[in-house]
Amino acid sequence: MEKYPHYLERLQDATRKYWDKAALNTLGGVSYTYGQMATQIEKFHLVFEQMGIQKGEKIALYARNGACWGMAYLAVNTYETVIVPLLAYSSSRLPQSVGSTVLKYFLSGKMITYAPMPTICLGQSAAAVE
Repeated sequence: MEKYPHYLERLQDATRKYWDKAALNTLGGVSYTYGQMATQIEKFHLVFEQMGIQKGEKIALYARNGACWGMAYLAVNTYETVIVPLLAYSSSRLPQSVGSTVLKYFLSGKMITYAPMPTICLGQSAAAVE
């Protein structure tokens, strides 16, 4: 059976090869090149490091699907933490979802005042993590 490279290896190769080409976009919104995506992922990693997030810890991702969601997802995976995606369309059930899991941190597309754990707000773009 043929062995295929891990998807993160393929992503690294594509990033090097297509640095200035479009990688992610939000329908009708912002588009990011592979280089911009790599830069944003590194910014997430710096924030995770400053917060003391450890390998294997669980991080919830509560945001609408789009480029920022994709970068946050990849940032969590490449930091070797566990992503727990939550549907961003049902905020009335959010406290129940968060309270029933063993989450340590929370990434959100908007500020959530009732999150029972440290929260990183993605804002309108991934640049809000700076």
